[in-house]
Amino acid sequence: PDQIIPFYRSWKALMSVVTDPALQCWHRLQPGKLILINNQRVMHGRSAFQASSGRILVGCYINYEDFRSKRRVLAGRLRGACE
Repeated sequence: PDQIIPFYRSWKALMSVVTDPALQCWHRLQPGKLILINNQRVMHGRSAFQASSGRILVGCYINYEDFRSKRRVLAGRLRGACE
């Protein structure tokens, strides 16, 4: 019980930051585009869309070390192709 009031004070402070339009960045993806977001670094969300719009939302999770490894391999190949 003694943690309820501090919790809701903190929640209110967090929500005031999260819902502040000055701190939000909106971007509309074009068909065929994708976005990668590091869930540990960025708070993100999306606006609603109608199921009849034909849009598809697909989510997946990639292990960060696997991503970094693949990025290093591909960057090395790109550097080699440009030399």
